[in-house]
Amino acid sequence: MGNQSSRSRGMYLVEEGNRAFRCERFQEAIALHLEALPYLEPQSMEMADCLDHLGQDFWRVGEMTQALKFSKNALTIKERAVPNSSSLAKTLSNIGCIFHERGEYEKAYYLLEGALSIRQKIDPESIDVAVTCTNLGLVLMQLNRVQEAIELHQLARRIKQVKAPNSATLARTYVNLANIASAQEQYIKALVLLAKARTIVQNCVTPTPKSLLATIDMNVGNVHFGAGNIDKAIHCYQQAVNREEIVAPDSLILAEMFVELARAYEEKGLLDKARSVRSRALSIRCRKAPSYLEQSVVKPPTEQARSKRCKV
Repeated sequence: MGNQSSRSRGMYLVEEGNRAFRCERFQEAIALHLEALPYLEPQSMEMADCLDHLGQDFWRVGEMTQALKFSKNALTIKERAVPNSSSLAKTLSNIGCIFHERGEYEKAYYLLEGALSIRQKIDPESIDVAVTCTNLGLVLMQLNRVQEAIELHQLARRIKQVKAPNSATLARTYVNLANIASAQEQYIKALVLLAKARTIVQNCVTPTPKSLLATIDMNVGNVHFGAGNIDKAIHCYQQAVNREEIVAPDSLILAEMFVELARAYEEKGLLDKARSVRSRALSIRCRKAPSYLEQSVVKPPTEQARSKRCKV
């Protein structure tokens, strides 16, 4: 009876943590999921799922070392308990995205390819396959395998248009395709794709992450910067910063936005402003991830373009 009561308490805390995560209250989610751990059976799937949630919680606040630790612990349980399952694929994908954030692209590719292989065997037309294609496409861009990345993003778009029209995940695919167009200096095409992404977000039938519009603003800024429209780029970057500061005022994504804004200020010769925002970016990075490598909002392999974060 005591064990059942303990399990019930643990599951209640997990669900409360999940609710906090969905509301983007990430520190609260971390606290609740950590509190749940002692109540769960050590090698159970419930424990593995809670560890997975903690990996995502820490990933969202930029604590990559912690995110990787908890996600790897979840993987250890699932490899034994549920091999070749959608649950295992989810954890492989999560860890792949963490390595992507850390700039360890070969490791990210290996894990995401494994997740995609499992998910395609289960249901080749599922939204999980589309999301994994998106994440793998981002990694391939970092590895300069551009045509493969385009093919995966196009496959993701085709599936999402059927399975998840007017959704945040479809909007992200348009952002990723826009980044590739920008990397190839197809700036008008990139702006059209980003406009489609913004329209989708604004017409979403389900709640969307509050930071998604900030990400779109940043990517529009990247396009304008690449095209030489620095004033427009500064306006977009500042708008992105304003949005992200409301949602996650201490995130690595915000740090990346500060870096881009500083770059635009430097281009205009506004060096005092550039130093100010760079110092804010550095302050966040030193607290969140001292060994952080340039990545985070997706960087195609050109100086002008930037990229979008991995999502699961």
